[in-house]
Amino acid sequence: MTQPFPTEVRLAAYGVHVAVRLLPGLDATDLHPYLPPGWRASTRATFHGCYALAAAPPTVPAPDRYVLYGPGGEVARAATPDVLLRVLESDLRLFIAERAAGRVFVHAGVVGWGGHAVVMPGRSYAGKTTLVAALVQAGAVYFSDEYAVLDRHGLVHPYPKPLSVRDTVTGEQREVTVEALGGQAGSGPLKMGLALVGGFAQDAVWAPTPMTAGEVLLALADNAIAIRRAPRRVLAALTRAVAGAEGWQGTRGEAGPVVEAVRAWSQRVSS
Repeated sequence: MTQPFPTEVRLAAYGVHVAVRLLPGLDATDLHPYLPPGWRASTRATFHGCYALAAAPPTVPAPDRYVLYGPGGEVARAATPDVLLRVLESDLRLFIAERAAGRVFVHAGVVGWGGHAVVMPGRSYAGKTTLVAALVQAGAVYFSDEYAVLDRHGLVHPYPKPLSVRDTVTGEQREVTVEALGGQAGSGPLKMGLALVGGFAQDAVWAPTPMTAGEVLLALADNAIAIRRAPRRVLAALTRAVAGAEGWQGTRGEAGPVVEAVRAWSQRVSS
């Protein structure tokens, strides 16, 4: 990459410092909507990784006129920069989640209800966002539809990105704020009270079975971003998180029965 980059944005989030370089025609204001929750400007001379959105070299066939490079090399190609900005958004969040200092990131949807965190571990297409949105519309407090962020004590912190609602026909995602759903975002950490484990299947009848603390721990560990990079630290935080929490496992169909079960659970543990 020999071309000049007139804009370089240096940011920090969760103790991870990253530089993002942009081709001519883009500036920091174009990038800001794609940066992770909680980011701030960084003044460090060194950083953990660098991204660059550049014009594609002549060897790249049309219509891919632009390339996104990341810390490990080429990430993606596209015909327009806006497509690569969305790829950067996702890849940058994952890069930070894997290297976060003092936090453990788990692929999960999270809401708060009755003073407890309800955590729904699962990767993409597991139906997390749909269930999180339904819970928020029923009165839960929004924490995240992507990551459960745990501190070393096992408390779950908000990660208030917009919800990524997927179109059921095209599969394309659009960003929806929690306020647009009539809900509100969480403002502080909560102890995990319930884990909902299991994906979505059309026409499935939800009949969950209880889980042991060990089973909940394994489900969270299977979705923990840094489990291979820092297994001891991750397992220590997860062990504290699952202490005293309940777990239900089962395939979900429509969100309604799950919402009502969580509502009843919240009333029971709060009484």
